[in-house]
Amino acid sequence: MATAQQTSRQHLVSQVILKEFTVPNGSSGRQLRPFDLDHPERHHKLKTTSSCGWAKDFVAFDSVSAEQLWGRIEARVPAALDAVRRGTPFAGSAHADVLRDLIVLHYVRSYQYRKVHDAAYEQARAYLSVKLARSFREPLAREAFRETGLHITGRSALADYAYRYIERSEIAQDQKSGKLFRTSIENMLRAVP
Repeated sequence: MATAQQTSRQHLVSQVILKEFTVPNGSSGRQLRPFDLDHPERHHKLKTTSSCGWAKDFVAFDSVSAEQLWGRIEARVPAALDAVRRGTPFAGSAHADVLRDLIVLHYVRSYQYRKVHDAAYEQARAYLSVKLARSFREPLAREAFRETGLHITGRSALADYAYRYIERSEIAQDQKSGKLFRTSIENMLRAVP
């Protein structure tokens, strides 16, 4: 079984987009001035695009797979940006498709998307816990007794046990490792027509 690969420094903002905001900086080449929203009082120095707009381990599981998918989209962006500069981004569907993909790419590479993903997972897990306690009360109580030696009969207690039981599932482990998040990102990017 192959092990998952990891790229730790992952750009949430594409370098191809960051380059659009650069200015010449002598022998250092083109650079931009990043702004830290968490620390606006800081002195903000010019930096290269590779040192801006990234997060450590945003995709924590097999990020190379996600990076490759992102790279395929980003490779098509320069031509679309040239069309934007010429004022003809919608002259053909190819550029419009790239721009749409670029918007989706930046949505799924955002902290907001991660929050939405995590909230949806937690909501589904909580719902499933209650559903198991309601619909499979007796088998769940038997499993709780087999595992713990405790007679758990109340719906709330069974839902709590079901929550912990679900925690051991493969999908819960995939959520913890980041695999589920990476899969969600890739599926979202592939779902856009």
